[in-house]
Amino acid sequence: MTAMSLASALGDTRMLRCMHRKNKKLVTIRDRNDRIPLLVALDAGNLKVVLDLYDDTPKAYIIRDATDHNDSAVITALIMGNKLGKDL
Repeated sequence: MTAMSLASALGDTRMLRCMHRKNKKLVTIRDRNDRIPLLVALDAGNLKVVLDLYDDTPKAYIIRDATDHNDSAVITALIMGNKLGKDL
């Protein structure tokens, strides 16, 4: 698991902001399960982290991951439930 993914899973928003300030590309680095930090946060149920990462994650990475059935189901559920309050 990458450091960014671990912070996403744990809900450590302060650490995430610090890492993102140092390197904007960290939100696109995948863990060994091929998940970007946004999806790690979704799996862990850390909605606050998801909201923070959503604006920072290039939409191409979110859309690419939507080709996987499980990830697209989670993203669709959040959007349909208007939990993100964002446009994809």
